[in-house]
Amino acid sequence: MEAPDHPAIPFAFCHDQKNFRLLELPPDLLNVVTSADPPVLRIKSSESAPAHAVLCTDNLAYQIRQVQSSNSIFLTKPAKDNHSNDAASSLDSHLSAIATCKSTLELHPVSGSAIPHLKQCLPLYFSNEDGSRPTPVEGRSKRDVFSNIPLADQESERSWVELMAFELDGVSLRPNAEELRSVWKAIRTAADSQGFDLSQQFLARDAWKEAEEDGCPRELVHALLRKLSGNGSQIETDWMQLDRVKFVRWTGAMVLDRERDRIPGGVSITAFMEAWKDELPESWRAHASLDLLKGAYSQPTPSTIVITDDYDAIEAPAPSESTNNLSGKASLRSRKWHEKFKNARR
Repeated sequence: MEAPDHPAIPFAFCHDQKNFRLLELPPDLLNVVTSADPPVLRIKSSESAPAHAVLCTDNLAYQIRQVQSSNSIFLTKPAKDNHSNDAASSLDSHLSAIATCKSTLELHPVSGSAIPHLKQCLPLYFSNEDGSRPTPVEGRSKRDVFSNIPLADQESERSWVELMAFELDGVSLRPNAEELRSVWKAIRTAADSQGFDLSQQFLARDAWKEAEEDGCPRELVHALLRKLSGNGSQIETDWMQLDRVKFVRWTGAMVLDRERDRIPGGVSITAFMEAWKDELPESWRAHASLDLLKGAYSQPTPSTIVITDDYDAIEAPAPSESTNNLSGKASLRSRKWHEKFKNARR
């Protein structure tokens, strides 16, 4: 009961109620949005699950959940009592409820890999039978793809680099295994013919120029070098350094995937190890170890090895016939590496 000596505060409900949703911000997000340089907030949802909305900054993501309340929550504002006959009371403010909120929105941190989302929405890229460069006719830009991934853009970027995804003529793509092997062969050819060591720093342009001559898109070469360099930075013409662990692991998975195509039942471990080492710079051959490929292989017999079907270090699904002019047979381009070695020796 109100004490007699305390003045009453008039309270009323507006006839026209407004629509509001109350959103509770966690402390870390509150600190960010009230900082001197607040980020842009975006609400995202997956196209496959549009009912689940996520509030994102560039590096934070929160799932938005509706929480019902058993209490009555009123949103009020001061208002004048224009209907009072008392001149004094008409000058006093009273509270007017402009909305009733029966539920609130809570934010719960979410994290995870964007690889499943990217694999679902990015078509595969591979060359036509005659080695020509396919022209994307349908697809989405990287920005559009990221806007429909319910994760922070930084996490989407990490997964983009891991999948070696790239944009070609404004269309987001991911390479198939055969195309990656073709690009890698061109980079190795460039290193041998121009005399630079892949275990040391080298100019990125020396790698992509060679690959471009063989019909590989520069964007794809950049995507592969970004993954293997380990820092995820943009690569144009600057010096770069491959990350030894990432490089050795990826080449091992690539060779094992290639051997699966050649010998589906499994390849000899001894033969695989020799083929793996042959792909590495001389100073890194000793670092080839099956421990780097844990989870990537199985052994049909104690002496044979085969890559597992669900390993994501190298993309190897078969091209689909419904990839909108981006499909075709595996690349049959001639790399002409014999002629390049001959020219390098002269």
